Amino acid sequence: MRTRSLSGSLAGERGFTLIEMVVTMGIIILAAGFLVPALGGLFENRKLENAGTLIVSKMNEARNSAVTKKQTHFIVFLRDGLRLYRGPKGGDSGGFEGALTAYDPGRSGQIQYELHFADMTYDEIPEKLVMEEEGETQDLWAPTQDDVVLKFLSDGTIDFGRFKDVPSYEYLTEPVSGSDISIAKIGDWNRCYIDIRPTGRAKSKVEEQEL
Repeated sequence: MRTRSLSGSLAGERGFTLIEMVVTMGIIILAAGFLVPALGGLFENRKLENAGTLIVSKMNEARNSAVTKKQTHFIVFLRDGLRLYRGPKGGDSGGFEGALTAYDPGRSGQIQYELHFADMTYDEIPEKLVMEEEGETQDLWAPTQDDVVLKFLSDGTIDFGRFKDVPSYEYLTEPVSGSDISIAKIGDWNRCYIDIRPTGRAKSKVEEQEL
C-alpha cells in the first residue's frame, strides 16, 4: 500500500503537459494583446503630462527668480522649447539663463503646443529669436514686439503685454474647453491644457479632446 501511495503522489506532481503549456501561452498572448494598447495610451499621456509639467516648472522658475531677485524675467517661447531671460537691472545688463529647455526631447515632431494667449498654432511659433533671424547674437537680444514672451514682474505677477489671458473658467469646465497653452500629440485626441493666471501661477491638466 505504501508503494501505491508513493506512485500516486509522484504521478500527481508531474510537470505541465505540452497541451497545458500551449494553452497557458495562448492566454498570456491574448492578455498581452489587450494590455499593450492600454499601456501605450498610458505612456503617450505621460509624454503630454511631462511636456506640460516642464512648461509649468519653467514658468515657476521664472516667477521665483523674479520675486527673489526683484528683477523682471521673461519666458521666451520658441517652436522647440523655452528659454528663461533675465531683464536688466542696475549694473546687470540681463541675459539668458540656461540653455533651451526642449518640451519634446529628441524633437520627434510628434508633440506640439499651441499658444492660445498669443493666438498662435505650432507652425506659427518662431524657430528663432528675431535678432537671430537678422544675424545678431543672442548676447544682444532684448524683448521685441515680434518675439513671443511672457514677462514676470518683480512681484511675481505676469504682464501679458500685447497678448491675453484666456479666461480660466473655460479651463475649469468639464471637459476642458479652453486654456492659455495646449499640448497635443499628433494623431491622438488627448491634450494637456495649461492655465496661466495673471498672478504668475500656472497649472496643467490632461483631458480627452471632444470630437
